[in-house]
Amino acid sequence: MENTIKLVTRVEKTHRNLGLPVLFTKLVDLSDLGLFICAGRGRGKTTVLKAVEALRHRDVSRINILTWAGIAKLESTFSDRSLTVVNYDFSSFYTDYLKDIGISLMANLITEHRVEATTGRYKIEIQNCYLSFLSAAQPQMLRKLSKIPTWESMYKDRFLRLFMIYPFGTPRYTKDEPQVGTFTIGQAANDVGHIAIPRSVREDRAYERVKALIMRQTSEGRCEMYVERLLRAHAYFNNRDIVNANDLKVLELLAPYLLIDNLLSLRADVSSSLVLDANSYMIFDYLLERGAASRKQIREYFKVGQTTIVKNMDMLMSMRLVRGTYGADEFRIDPTWYTKYIIPIQKWAQETGVYK
Repeated sequence: MENTIKLVTRVEKTHRNLGLPVLFTKLVDLSDLGLFICAGRGRGKTTVLKAVEALRHRDVSRINILTWAGIAKLESTFSDRSLTVVNYDFSSFYTDYLKDIGISLMANLITEHRVEATTGRYKIEIQNCYLSFLSAAQPQMLRKLSKIPTWESMYKDRFLRLFMIYPFGTPRYTKDEPQVGTFTIGQAANDVGHIAIPRSVREDRAYERVKALIMRQTSEGRCEMYVERLLRAHAYFNNRDIVNANDLKVLELLAPYLLIDNLLSLRADVSSSLVLDANSYMIFDYLLERGAASRKQIREYFKVGQTTIVKNMDMLMSMRLVRGTYGADEFRIDPTWYTKYIIPIQKWAQETGVYK
C-alpha cells in the first residue's frame, strides 16, 4: 500500500478530493481499459488526467478529435504499440457521428487490439495495439452518449465511468498541477498480467462486493475480468506479485464514485437504454459538497425554476440519496449514504495518514 498512500497523500496536499480519482484512473490505465471521468465544469477532471499523464509507465498520446482521415494518420502511431490515450474533453468530438467513430475505434482497440476499415478514400489497418483510453465528460455529454443506440449494446460494456465526489469537503486546488513525483512500479512482476490472485482473495466476501460494484457498470460476462485486472493493477502499482486484502479494500472505497452512474440512470421503457439523469447528478454533486442546502439556495445556484427543482429532488429522494425536510425547506444527503460510503473513505484517510 506504500505507493497508494504516497500518491493519494501527494495529490490531496494541493488538490483536495482528487487523490482517489487519480489512483483509480491510473489503475484503469495499467489495466488497459477505458474510462470516462464525469463531473461538471471546473471540478478537476483535466487535473486528474494530467496527474495520470505525469505517472506515465509508457508513451502517452493525446487526441482531441477523430475523423477517418485522422484515424488513417494514427495507423503507424498505434500499430505494434502499447499506449495511454488521453482525451481532455469528449465533447471535442463535435458531432454525434464523430463521437460514434471515436468511441467505436477505442472500443475495438481495447478489446480486439486491432481495427480494419475501408471507406471511400481510406483503408485503415491497425494491428497489435494495446492501450487504455482515458477521457473527461460533463454529465450532459455522458447523457448524450448513453442515447447512442450502440452505447447499450457495445460501448457501455467497454468503458467504466468515474463520477467525481468530494468526501473531504469543498475542493481546494492550487493553480499548479498536483506534484505526484516519481514512482517505481512493477518491480515484482514483468507485467500486470503476471500478478497472482490467490484463492483466499477470491473467497473473501469483499471480492463478491467488488464484483457486485463493477457489475453495475458492465455486464456479468466482463465483470470478473475487470475486477481481476483492477486488483492486479493495484498490486502491481505497489510492487507486489500477488493480490491481497488491501487491494480489495481500496477498490471497495471507490464504490460511491462508481455507483452514481447506475443509481441516477433510468430507462424510458424496458427495451431502451439506461440514460443518465444529468440534472439530478448536478444537484446531488452540489449537496455532496455542502451536506445540505435550502430549496432557495439550490434554485438560485442553478438558475432554474421551482418545478425543475421539485422534479429532480423527487428522483433523488426516491433513490434514498437525499432527504427533504419540506417544512424547513431543506434538503440534505441521506445519512445512510454518508455512513456506507463517505465515512469509510474519511476513516481510511485518517488511518493511513493521508489526512492527519
